[in-house]
Amino acid sequence: MGGHKPRAIAGEHRVWLIERCRAQAFTWRGLVAELAERGLQVDYRSVWIFVHEEGLSYKKRRWSPASATAPMSPPDAAAG
Repeated sequence: MGGHKPRAIAGEHRVWLIERCRAQAFTWRGLVAELAERGLQVDYRSVWIFVHEEGLSYKKRRWSPASATAPMSPPDAAAG
């Protein structure tokens, strides 16, 4: 009982996952599915821990209608 359990994401899977995360945007569940396709069954939390420990996380950009259109005020309007 107890003791240290080695990380499942190691070796070639670790190298692949680091490259994959740096290459393009990702979701946790998407990475779990991609790892499963490569023969490694891991859970969502294992991927979450790995990505955070390696410093690979990213911040999603939120889209809002105001940021996608022209300014709300005319250019010569007073601020405030």
